[in-house]
Amino acid sequence: MKCFRSAFLTAFLWLLALLPLQAQNNRIQAEIIAFYNVENLFDTIRDQRINDVEFTPWGNYKWNTEKYTLKLHNMARVLGDIGTDLVPAGPAIIGLSEVENRGVLEDLVRAPPLDKRPLGIVHYDSPDGRGIDVAMLYDSTKFRLTGSRAVNPGIQVPGNPDYVTRDILLVEGFLNGEKVYILVNHWPSRRGGEKRSRPLRMQAAQANRALIDSLLTINPNARIAVMGDFNDDPINKSMTAGLKSTGD
Repeated sequence: MKCFRSAFLTAFLWLLALLPLQAQNNRIQAEIIAFYNVENLFDTIRDQRINDVEFTPWGNYKWNTEKYTLKLHNMARVLGDIGTDLVPAGPAIIGLSEVENRGVLEDLVRAPPLDKRPLGIVHYDSPDGRGIDVAMLYDSTKFRLTGSRAVNPGIQVPGNPDYVTRDILLVEGFLNGEKVYILVNHWPSRRGGEKRSRPLRMQAAQANRALIDSLLTINPNARIAVMGDFNDDPINKSMTAGLKSTGD
C-alpha cells in the first residue's frame, strides 16, 4: 500500500505502510502500523474516579490477578504476532482502545513477547465514565516521539450536557526519519440503536476532520493516519461525510 495523507483502520485491522528509507534514493522500508481494541484491559484495583467495580475481585466478573495476568499474556501474544510474517520485528506503532490506565499498559509491555521489544507508551486519562482510554505503543528504535496531546472531540448531546466520551489521541513523531501524525480513536458506541447514536459518531468524525485539516493547513503533504474503533463501517456517513474519507 502506498504512503498516505489520511486513512483509517477499524478495530482488529492492521495497515502496512511503506515509507522512504532515505530521501536520496528509491529504497523503501516496510513498517507495520496497527490498531487493536483490547476489550476492557482493566487491572483488579478499585478506582473511585471511574466505574470499574465489575473488574474487581468482588465484581460481576470476579476479576482477579489470575484472570488479569492471563489477559495480559494473551493480548501481548496477539499484538506481538501482528505482521511478523512481513516485518519480523513486528509493528512500529500500535494504537489501542479500552485500556484502563497507564499501569495496565506498563504491565502489557512487560508481558512476553512484547517484553523483548523497546516499546514506548503514549497515554492520557480520558473523561469516559467507565475509565476506558485510547493509547499508543511504539517501537522506540523506529519511531521518535516529538509530541502528543489528548483532544476532546466536544460531542454535544441534547438534553445531556454532562455527556463525555473518549478523547482523540494525537501523536506526532518521526517514523524512520519521516514526520507522521497518528490519531487514535474510540468513537461512541451504537448503544440505543445505530440511528439514535449516529449523530455522536458524526461529531467524532467531524472532530477528526478538523484536526486533519489543521495539520494539512500547516503542511499540505503531512502524512496522517487515523485509526481506531469507530463503531461504524466505511460506508457510513460518519466516514464518507464526517471524516470525508475517499477510500483510496
